[in-house]
Parts: sequence; C-alpha cells; structure tokens
Amino acid sequence: MFIEFPRPKGEEKYASIDGKKMHKYVVEQVAISKRYRDAGHPKYWGRIIGSSADAEDAEWLAGKMKALGVSDVHIQPLDLVPQWTPTNWEVTMTSGGKMITLDSQPAYDANALPLGCVDLDAVYVGLGTEADFIGRDVKGNAVFTYSMQGLRKKARSGARMPTARGLSSKC
Repeated sequence: MFIEFPRPKGEEKYASIDGKKMHKYVVEQVAISKRYRDAGHPKYWGRIIGSSADAEDAEWLAGKMKALGVSDVHIQPLDLVPQWTPTNWEVTMTSGGKMITLDSQPAYDANALPLGCVDLDAVYVGLGTEADFIGRDVKGNAVFTYSMQGLRKKARSGARMPTARGLSSKC
C-alpha cells in the first residue's frame, strides 16, 4: 500500500524508520478525532485543545511514552483563556446564478462573526501565508484558505483580514 523509496548512500541510519508502523499511530489519532465527532460534535471536531478529545490524546501519548519505557510521564493541565467555539454554521457561495454549499470547518482560533446573514465577496488566498497576502487588500471580504488544521502558520495582516469562518447564509 505504501511506496518504498530506496535510501541514498550514507542514509542507512534511517533504515529503522517504519512508515507502516507510523501509519498505525495516524490511524489511532484519527480514531480519537472521530470519537469526539461521533459523541455529539458533528461539525466542529478533531483533537481540539481543551476538549475531551484533547484529554484523550494526552492519555494516548502518555501511554505510548510509558510503553517505550519512559519512567517519569505525567500530564500537566493548562489553564486556557476562554474560548469561542462554533456550534452551527453554513457557508454558501453564489456566482453566475449558481449556489454551492461548502463543507468547511472554522479554524481553531477563528473569531465569531455577527449572527445572521453576512454577504461578502470571497477571496481565496492559498495557504494563507504572509506571501499569499503580499500586495492584496482583503479588507471587507471573506478570506478563504486551504488548510490542514495545525500545519500552516497562521497569517495575519493586522485587523485587515476578516474571515469566512462561522458565516451564516440563512438570510
């Protein structure tokens, strides 16, 4: 199922890295996220900090470390600032008389928008990095990014970057 790439000469020290074994960990992490989703969080789910999935994830990691023989393993809770968590939203886009509903999830640190309908022009900015915003004024627009949660550096351009996270289109 996985492609095996030959190691270049001099890189033999990496021969013990087992991608198939690592994939099992990915599957276990995804299962934690899906359990959280299936426990009543069908739209905004994952291993979100401060959630029960976050606590389960910490227990999972502590268990893996103990299994490796690490003796002084403990989970240290953190006091979190109050968080806004979306509960329901819908994002639709209309162009040329055609409307589509986007299957989207707000970014972890998204800010809430006003309740009700928000009608904004859409601007797509790739991964949302600083380079994606160079020379672009997105003020007053809904900014869409392609994101794998947690893998992209959050791009900010002061208060000039309203986002489409949490939009409601029921006008």
